[in-house]
Amino acid sequence: MCVFRADDGECAVVVMSDFSLAAAAGGALAMLPATAIESAIREKTLSDELLANYREVLNVAGTLFNTPGARQLSLTDYLVAETLPRDVTRLFIRAPNKLHFSVEVENYPPGTLSVML
Repeated sequence: MCVFRADDGECAVVVMSDFSLAAAAGGALAMLPATAIESAIREKTLSDELLANYREVLNVAGTLFNTPGARQLSLTDYLVAETLPRDVTRLFIRAPNKLHFSVEVENYPPGTLSVML
């Protein structure tokens, strides 16, 4: 799960994906073989490299939340569910807009992505 915050620190967007998408997106960025990603998914193990690559994918994707004239958002936190701050939990539960996507990175296993804003 990652959190995008405004300059004033307000939690504005929470993005969450399943393990499969995190592994696939992180692996695709590094152009790792799909078999390596499938193995990581089977073993439920994200290497530091896969995790860093996935964070970079989310960081770049986060630019989609920034538009001229609106407050600028940036990726500030990458969290596991057990450590959510209260403002993140509040947005996660009460977000007026929740979007859920099935995502497939070509040649990699599919996954799901949820955006709360």
